[in-house]
Amino acid sequence: MKQEIPINPNMLKWARLQAKLTPTRAAFKAGMKAGHGANIKTESLSPALRLESWENGIETPTFSQLKKLAHAYRRTVLTFFLTAPPKKERGLVDFRVFGKYESAQESFEAEFSALIRRIEGIQKITRDLLISSNTPPLGFIGTAKTSLSPKSLAVIIREYLGFEPTGYIKSKTIDGKLNLIRQKAESKGIFVIFQGNLGSYHTDFAPEVFRGFTLSDPMAPFVVINPNDTKTANIFTLIHELTHLWLGDACISNTDIWSVEAPSEKPSTEKFCDLVASEFLVPEDAILKDWELFTIGYDNDAVIRRIAKLAKVSPIVVAIKLFQLNKISSSEYWRWYDAYQEEWKQIKEFIQEKRKRKKDSGPGYNKRMKYALGSALLHTISSAARDGLISEIEVSGLIRVKIDAFNQVFG
Repeated sequence: MKQEIPINPNMLKWARLQAKLTPTRAAFKAGMKAGHGANIKTESLSPALRLESWENGIETPTFSQLKKLAHAYRRTVLTFFLTAPPKKERGLVDFRVFGKYESAQESFEAEFSALIRRIEGIQKITRDLLISSNTPPLGFIGTAKTSLSPKSLAVIIREYLGFEPTGYIKSKTIDGKLNLIRQKAESKGIFVIFQGNLGSYHTDFAPEVFRGFTLSDPMAPFVVINPNDTKTANIFTLIHELTHLWLGDACISNTDIWSVEAPSEKPSTEKFCDLVASEFLVPEDAILKDWELFTIGYDNDAVIRRIAKLAKVSPIVVAIKLFQLNKISSSEYWRWYDAYQEEWKQIKEFIQEKRKRKKDSGPGYNKRMKYALGSALLHTISSAARDGLISEIEVSGLIRVKIDAFNQVFG
């Protein structure tokens, strides 16, 4: 007689609900098939009904089936043996909007939850290391309110990071601009992580799943950016998420950052952060000056492209700003918006085809991890290791890099 595994059926259901999966979707992800249960003498059950019979304690899955469920939910098998759920699961405010992308959320919610848990784990250890090394907390977290004007907060953030209050941030390339802003943020104690999967391209998250999220904390504030987006979008998202830190938010974003709404007395939190990002990248004073200068002898489209080239931003960012300043009409703006949407569609198709053709192209895993984790986190970890606050084995588990490859990551 088969010995039943003493799992907690309630934890089976809890794990599925945390992954935001229906029984049908969960059974599919776990590779379940229709069949008879040991205690059920009726006709063959569908995969979803078999799963529900386990969740209701009528049937008990085998250990092999438990492992498949654990993989589908991105949990450990131990989860199903707990007497009760963990005390706290994801305290992040979810600002994401899906609409027609609802399927993206359903397909990747378990994986995305696993990514958040991983980053939260890294943040907790980082915070403990900083406290142990007597690092003082950062004073800016949660000091801003949405009642402040976006222009004022953009100036505050620029000055804190060490940029001029107005004017475009100078850089030779868009990549260079993204790296410069990241370096400035990291030099101030903000941890900027670029992570768009769980370590394999099979789990790549589209921007519709998330563009960025923040973990606000005075000791170890984390900003996570999805690199599976355009570089210009990454820059905008980085400033957007930095704004959330000033507001003290721990949240997730995936909004259509290039879309604008009709002006209102009090914009939503997400739109407020978009306005701050727009002002940060193309300050009102600078763009108005160039608008007056370049409109002599040029049509509006040419001026938008010229300013975008100077500012090292996408033309759509310039179009947004000029529309907000009543310099171009709404029809002109939406024409740029539609053009960008078509361009983004082509970019996504190109990226997908490139991955299919050359799955192993690009830099090696260790170099990718070095870029993903960022200099601030790597410096904190290496300093703690030298001081004996964390072992090499713990470091290896934390950053998921083998000990013999540390030189490639920390060097």
